[in-house]
Amino acid sequence: MDTFFHYHTLRKTTIQFLNIFNNIKIAKYNTDGSIREFVKVPLKYAPKEKFYYWLFQRKHEVKLPMMSAYIVSIMPAINERGTNKHMKVLSCDRTKYHKTLVPYTIEYELSISALFHNEIDQIFEQIIPYFTPYVMTRVTLPEIDNHFDCKVILESISPDMETDIPEDDYRNINWKLNFTVHTFALQPITDGKYIEEIFLEMKNNDLVYETMHVSGYMNDDNQIISSYELIPGDE
Repeated sequence: MDTFFHYHTLRKTTIQFLNIFNNIKIAKYNTDGSIREFVKVPLKYAPKEKFYYWLFQRKHEVKLPMMSAYIVSIMPAINERGTNKHMKVLSCDRTKYHKTLVPYTIEYELSISALFHNEIDQIFEQIIPYFTPYVMTRVTLPEIDNHFDCKVILESISPDMETDIPEDDYRNINWKLNFTVHTFALQPITDGKYIEEIFLEMKNNDLVYETMHVSGYMNDDNQIISSYELIPGDE
């Protein structure tokens, strides 16, 4: 582990997760049932404690409804790991070898707070139907001109009644949604190349047959040669 590398895979996974919920809107209604306006629900990246601090300590700055998401845990995906022979490799070329993707699972908690049940219902209806039971999102890695896909699974939806709320703020309605994201960590890129030539020698009675196998070898006519045989007597 003496080589520095940083492909921002954790940060990019989190950004793609947040992007799933970045354009949720709710409708504000008039007394006659007609829609007065549409309001975009703000989304913050913060732990639940800081989220509720915004809600209950800085009321003059907060407009509900509001959502907040944060990482709860990061765990190695033991069941998805195998030997290096069976694990996924992004790509390789003659000069650089992009090492194996190592699977991980990240658990996120999405907190939702609103003043009215109607607003909670609208938010739920813009999230739940898409998870059947998961959503796929793509993480791009411009550093190596490649990408991988993440599976986002909705695990549970439940009311959040555990937070200590001042008596004057009991009217706030709080829910939490738990997600599991199957993502990857990437080992550092190392120098490497294909095996270009392998010489094999076979004996049959008094004759010796030699074969040279080449990997991606290009001749003077820009033609790829895979193998050719050298038989005694050939020049």
